[in-house]
Amino acid sequence: MSTQTFRPDAVFFDLDGTVADTLVDIAVALDAARAEHGLEPVADPPRVRTWIGHGARKLIARSLGTEDVDADGVAEIMVTFRRVYRGISGRHSDLYPGMREFLADLRARGVKTALTTNKPREATDEFLAQCGVTELFDAVATPDDVGGLTKPSPAMLFLAARLVDVTPARCLLIGDGDADIGGARAAGMPVIAVLGGFGDPDALRLLGADAYVERATEARPLLDTEARG
Repeated sequence: MSTQTFRPDAVFFDLDGTVADTLVDIAVALDAARAEHGLEPVADPPRVRTWIGHGARKLIARSLGTEDVDADGVAEIMVTFRRVYRGISGRHSDLYPGMREFLADLRARGVKTALTTNKPREATDEFLAQCGVTELFDAVATPDDVGGLTKPSPAMLFLAARLVDVTPARCLLIGDGDADIGGARAAGMPVIAVLGGFGDPDALRLLGADAYVERATEARPLLDTEARG
């Protein structure tokens, strides 16, 4: 673990692989959407895990064997995926141990919290409601809130900063993907990379985050967050 410390006024969190293990939800929704379009299920959550991190359209494209989010079939399956996922988000997932307490502690100390995720808005809201953590975030930003842009675009990070009324340089992002590191760099904010999430840890190390932890909760000792008035 890094010995560097941070004193942010706001901490932003990625969702999938950072706040919670949502892999089964995503894999189930993807296979159900594919089935409605006459496609065989992937039936391989570990494989699906390698496709997560750049939004649902990229996930679907990769399940079709392409990186092109505009490839034939992607848009149609995306519509179905959003509907299916909205109905099951949070049903097979839960927060990582200690995450609820971490979020509550930050807010008790006067540090703003935000969820900045590439997950669609409806599925994000359903997940938060299912897991009972909606109130632990001062703001939530998704691609649907910024014209469909996903991280590494900094758009949702800038939006979250505006929503919590903190300048980007005073915010800190914690995430498990290369898109999180890229987005934070583009937004001008420090970033702690989570190596035990859905991202490739070797690839993440090459991108040079400001600090690395195995789980997001391990970032707590790196945060100098004395109670603020």
